[in-house]
Amino acid sequence: MRGTMPISQLCTWLARQLQHPVIDATGLTGKYNFDLAFTPDPTSAVASDENPGPTLANVLQEIGLKLEPKKRQIQALVVESAEKTPIEN
Repeated sequence: MRGTMPISQLCTWLARQLQHPVIDATGLTGKYNFDLAFTPDPTSAVASDENPGPTLANVLQEIGLKLEPKKRQIQALVVESAEKTPIEN
């Protein structure tokens, strides 16, 4: 991933990569240049024989950022059912 963006936008990108919510707790403002090269395997926390390249967590730590799993309350919308209503033409 390469680009210039605020940390909040990086968190949105990270959330898509990791398939988990990512919350910015850095307090940093402004835009930053990012050039992140990593082995795309969100299920692996460390490099291995099957995944020899740097992990996303390693690359983030190299630039001074750290992913920490925490339990937090987030606002969510739950749709229990939906019905299609016919509309006249």
